[in-house]
This record gives sequence, C-alpha cells and structure tokens, in this order.
Amino acid sequence: MNLDIFRKYEFLFLYAVFIAALYVTCKILYI
Repeated sequence: MNLDIFRKYEFLFLYAVFIAALYVTCKILYI
C-alpha cells in the first residue's frame, strides 16, 4: 500500500471533518 495515497486521503478526511464541524457550529449559532 502506498503511504502517500493514505496520507492524502487522511488529510481529505480531516478536512471533511473540519468542514462538517464548522457547518454544525454555524447551524447551532444561527438558529
């Protein structure tokens, strides 16, 4: 297994989690 590919997908996963958390925070603050 290529480690570079794994690291790339790990970064994308962390980025997606960050965006989701930011979205949820905005929904809570602006309700």
